[in-house]
Amino acid sequence: MVISMKPTHLIIVLLSLGLLACDRPQDTNTSAFKTEMESRKVQRVTDGQWITFASKVGKAVLDTLATKNDTFLVQKIDSAYGVSFKKIEPSQISNSPKLAQIAEAYAYNAENNIASDDNLQKANDTLLYYTRPIIEGRKLRFLYVAEINKKKLIRKYTEKDNFRLQF
Repeated sequence: MVISMKPTHLIIVLLSLGLLACDRPQDTNTSAFKTEMESRKVQRVTDGQWITFASKVGKAVLDTLATKNDTFLVQKIDSAYGVSFKKIEPSQISNSPKLAQIAEAYAYNAENNIASDDNLQKANDTLLYYTRPIIEGRKLRFLYVAEINKKKLIRKYTEKDNFRLQF
């Protein structure tokens, strides 16, 4: 007995066998995918919230790097939080008008024996400067500057008060 099939039936049978032969790939990276999707979730962060968070991050970065001068650690902080770290002498601040203003204010305070604390300044819409002066005697020796990328920082935003750097 010979079985004869119409060409359309033959195509349907072959496609069905082809689909059955294909193995569905297993979801091996579901946890990584979930984490990535959570980090991309839209969140509403007010100016006050992200500036407060930027202050916490800037302080934590400078506190950590003041005790551990480690290049690898600086790179990890930069990639994780979008915060780059610089130690700048006042004479080297010619390319950034905002940093020059900050250094000038710190130098004035040092010369007039006025206390100077850490400072957070908006450089532009996407960048903040968190600065800490190092004053010896009545002279500004250098600045620790944490340049904070707003976009990366908001991705790491948390309302927790007990912020700690995590890598």
